[in-house]
Amino acid sequence: MSALVRPTARAEDVARLRHPRVAIAPSDLLAPDRLADRMHGVDAVVHLAVAKQGDPRAQRRETVAMTEAVLGSMVEAGVQLIVGVSSFAVYDFQTLAAGGTLSEEAAVQTTEGARDEYSRAKLMQEEMIRGMAQRHGWASTIIRPGAVFGPGRLWTPRLGSEFGDGRWWLRIGSGAEVPVAYVENCAEAVVLGAGAAEHGCLVVNVVDDERPTQAQYASEVLRRVAPRPRSVTLPWPVLRLAADCAGGVNDALLRGRLKLPSILVPARVHARFKPLRYSNARLHERLGWKQRFGLAESLDRAARGVAPDFGAASPEPVAACTPLSEPIP
Repeated sequence: MSALVRPTARAEDVARLRHPRVAIAPSDLLAPDRLADRMHGVDAVVHLAVAKQGDPRAQRRETVAMTEAVLGSMVEAGVQLIVGVSSFAVYDFQTLAAGGTLSEEAAVQTTEGARDEYSRAKLMQEEMIRGMAQRHGWASTIIRPGAVFGPGRLWTPRLGSEFGDGRWWLRIGSGAEVPVAYVENCAEAVVLGAGAAEHGCLVVNVVDDERPTQAQYASEVLRRVAPRPRSVTLPWPVLRLAADCAGGVNDALLRGRLKLPSILVPARVHARFKPLRYSNARLHERLGWKQRFGLAESLDRAARGVAPDFGAASPEPVAACTPLSEPIP
C-alpha cells in the first residue's frame, strides 16, 4: 500500500500513517507524469485531496484540478477502481423538511447554485469521478462523511462558532442530531468502499451509529478540553428567522451583492443547524461496516491524540488502496 501525501504535510499527520505495510511518499498531484508512474501496478485509488478553505482559485486548484490529474493518471496507468471521499456539503439542505431524514437519496445542490466554493468544488469532483467511471467502465464508490472528528479536531461547526481562540462558543440550537463520524470509523468505511465499488458509482454516507444531539456532543467535548470555553446558546428558530430575513433583503434590494457573514447565509444555516435525522443503513448493508469505536471511546482517543489502530482494522479488500492526499482531517 502506498500513501501519497502533500510535500507540505505536517510531520505529526504523516506519522499517523506509519505502518510496516504502508510506503509513504511526498507527491505533487499536479505533476501528472510522476503521478502516473506511481500508479502503475496499483489496483485501486483512494482519493482524498481537497482544499477545506480558500478562495475560488484555491478550491479549483486543490480540489478540481487535482482530481482531474488523478483521474487522467488512472487512465494512463490502467487503474480501474476509485474511491472518492466527498462530503455532506453536496446536499441541498434547504429542500429537506426539519425533522426529516438525510440519506443518499436526498437532493444535492447544482454547481451553479452551490452555497459556497467548497460545496461547488466537491460537486464538481463527484461529477468528474462519476463521469470518468461511466466513460471507462471503472468501478467506483463515493464516500460522503458527516462531521468527522479526531485528534486535534473535537469541535464541529454544527455546534455553532468559536471565538477568541476557542475560549468562547456561540452555540446554535441544542436538540439537532450531530452526524458524527470518528476518523478511524470513517477510515474503515473508506477501505471497505474499495471492496464494494461497483461499475458506475456507489454513493455511501458515513456517520456513526451513535449520533448525539448538539447539547450531548457539546457536553462530552467540554468534559475533555481545558480550559473549558464559555458558551452562549442561540435557539435554532431565532437564527433561521434572522438568516432568512437577511438573505431575503440581500436578494430583493441588493441582488445578492452583499457578502453576509456565514452565520446569516440561509443555505449554510440550514446545512449546519437544521434538526434532521441521518441514516447509515446503506453503510451497513452495502459495505458491511461495523462501528469499532463508540462515541465515548472515540472522544477519549481523539482528546488524547491516540494514533490510528491499524493492527485491528477490518480485513483488506481484494484491491490494494492508494490514498492520494493528507490523512483524513
